[in-house]
Amino acid sequence: MRILFSKLFLIILLSTVITLSSSAQGVYPNVENQRSDSIDIVHTHLELELDIGARYLSGYADVTITPKIQFLKHVPLDLLQYDVDSIVGPTGNLSFNYDDTLLTIDLGLFYSITDTITLRIFYQGTPKNEGWGGFKFSGSFGYQVGAGFEAKPHNVGRYFYPCFDNFRERCTYSFGITVEAGNKVTCNGTEQSVQTLPGNKVRYEYAIDQTLPSYLVSVAAGPYHDIIFKVDGLADSIPVELFSSNSNTNPMRLSFQNLEDAVRIYESYFGEYAFDRIGYYSAPGMSGAMEHAGNIAYMSGAIDGTTDWETLMAHELSHHWWGNLATCLTPEDMWLNEGFASFCERLFLEHKYGWNRAREDFEQNKYDVLRFAHVNEEYHRAISGVPHEYTYGTHVYDKGAMVVQNLREFLGDSLFISTMTGFLQERRFDTMSSIGLQDYITQNTPLDASEFFPFWVFEGGFPDYVVDSVVTIPNGQEYEVQTFIQQKLNSAPEFYGKIPLEIAFISATNDTVILKDTVDGRLTMWNHILPFAPSLTIVNPNERLQFATTVDAFNIDRDGGVLAGNTFLGYSISNYTGQAMQPLRIEHHWAPPDDFRTMPERAIRISDSRYWKVIGSTDSMTVTAQGILQGTANGAFLDTTVLSFPGDSILLLYRESPADEWAEYSSYTLNHAGPGTKVAMLIISDLVEGEYAIGAYDAVLGNAESIIGSLKHGWNIIPNPAADSFIIDHPNAPLVKSIKVIDMTGQVVLKAFYQEGIPLQVGNISAGNYVVTLEFQDGTSSSKPIILQ
Repeated sequence: MRILFSKLFLIILLSTVITLSSSAQGVYPNVENQRSDSIDIVHTHLELELDIGARYLSGYADVTITPKIQFLKHVPLDLLQYDVDSIVGPTGNLSFNYDDTLLTIDLGLFYSITDTITLRIFYQGTPKNEGWGGFKFSGSFGYQVGAGFEAKPHNVGRYFYPCFDNFRERCTYSFGITVEAGNKVTCNGTEQSVQTLPGNKVRYEYAIDQTLPSYLVSVAAGPYHDIIFKVDGLADSIPVELFSSNSNTNPMRLSFQNLEDAVRIYESYFGEYAFDRIGYYSAPGMSGAMEHAGNIAYMSGAIDGTTDWETLMAHELSHHWWGNLATCLTPEDMWLNEGFASFCERLFLEHKYGWNRAREDFEQNKYDVLRFAHVNEEYHRAISGVPHEYTYGTHVYDKGAMVVQNLREFLGDSLFISTMTGFLQERRFDTMSSIGLQDYITQNTPLDASEFFPFWVFEGGFPDYVVDSVVTIPNGQEYEVQTFIQQKLNSAPEFYGKIPLEIAFISATNDTVILKDTVDGRLTMWNHILPFAPSLTIVNPNERLQFATTVDAFNIDRDGGVLAGNTFLGYSISNYTGQAMQPLRIEHHWAPPDDFRTMPERAIRISDSRYWKVIGSTDSMTVTAQGILQGTANGAFLDTTVLSFPGDSILLLYRESPADEWAEYSSYTLNHAGPGTKVAMLIISDLVEGEYAIGAYDAVLGNAESIIGSLKHGWNIIPNPAADSFIIDHPNAPLVKSIKVIDMTGQVVLKAFYQEGIPLQVGNISAGNYVVTLEFQDGTSSSKPIILQ
């Protein structure tokens, strides 16, 4: 959703698309979890025969429970489409009802909270799968994948055995799995014994003492070849077993050569590895991997003898802290599992290869999120509270990784390590939630996590940070430098709170000082003493904070070309005459540029979604930039506003700095076939330092004064001035989506969904002058002043 007119009244406020969080305070009711209020499953033993050739499973499950309530008589278990032969309990055979999905067992007697009951459930059938998750057969191999993208609930333990298929219920497990001789079996935990049985069969016994939710329970069987070794952990050596589907185990050895490094990195950040062993098995026919505790399903295609897929290895290993040790309470908080694991991919790269390698990965990830997340998943969502269809989507994984990196910046590395380790220990073999993590940080650190979570976790969109201006005052041999940092917004409902940000100050002789300080709200002023007068500033020079700017940075020493990267522009260097390496940085800001200070005589609408900033002198070269303006989904609808105008009305605007006025740039061509094409080719023939934006002449727009005047018509605030409350009287109420009340600094002090005729309570807001903004369903907005008494 876009706001097409908001930049026309920047003199009133900075307005953006509103994206409201999907659940107040991050609390998400979950029906699947409710059974765990009444019954505790304490242990499950699976005694099964797996016929891989026939694609068939048969045997029994011993499910041991203790009631959490008095007078328990019925036990409901999830089990999908098996033949249930009989069920035996403490009193003998038990009656049951089974509808192919829910198995309800009548215990025959009432049991109390002091009782322990073991139910033996005999069942058989062909295991099911839902495309990605479930029980899979591929050639001579069979294996369980415990989560399903499409399944509801996402846990698919029920595709394998009777269970409570939720994230909350945990128990210990033991396995007795019988297969045809010549096959090997791997399960969670450690191998207890191997028995040769009559009929050319073999039985493998495994057990795990750590509790697991149903989706982490795993078995795999087939003609595997195992690789056994140990890695050094913080407390002790950790057994490792890798199961190769290829008799040549060298590719698997080579692909996992950096596994020990990953273990050391994660233990140093999150504490000791908590499970009996580390295990991966090759899963033929699988796409991706699944983090079953100590028995990870890993796609065969990633076992190629190279380290090209090692971030997948690292991702799954990190789940043994984020997901397996502590598990999200509900799927709405899946970012705690998958966002942290995706962050851990980059944490592994950083500590294995250095920050620059991790930065490349973060930058590509950020580009993909900013370009595609709102296209693939309807709009820029909060990472907490995602609906079922997007549980395993871009916001959860990829934006989740960005948010965890920003949480690391918010806390600082030392505090991040101690806090995350402490939180995981507190939630050890239990569930976790976003609210729980927020509260833990606030209670156990000097920082208030409410400065972070409401913006980054519970609301959608992004901030963008730019230097608005720098004032330098000589002070002896030093300089007092006042830096004004402006926050812009991309699809976020309000300005973000406090977070540390780096800015590089560079002198005329390329001396550089990087300072880190806090930014907060729409405009922040820093005051620092520097040994030189800065001639250049770069925000977030190391790209450690993840926000709505993507960067292409080059060191140029010759003529040549560079393909389009994270800024939608490709570059060609010619006529290079420099004597040394010349840095050039191009920033693509995924946020609206500043509007005109004074509307030109012929009204121009500026892009409401992006602009570029070029940093670095081009005096010793000619830089040609070429890119495509796009109003399509593939281009993130970035230029929809300007491309809706006739081709001959579109123009490239330029200003040297934020202190200057926008004007049409002199050296460019723009080829646009017309509004129906939704694309246009832009060529900047002489790129110089400064800021660039796309605009369009708009005959309807007129001038700013006429637009501001037109916003005063059609709806009213009653009463105005107001004391405790007011209502909005709008002739087309269904068009209105939400209301914001904004103070004179641009801060949102109140926001609410619009309800026709319902008073908006403002008695707790300080008296003064404010602006009321209505956000409409089509993304446009309208504003009027109000006086609160």
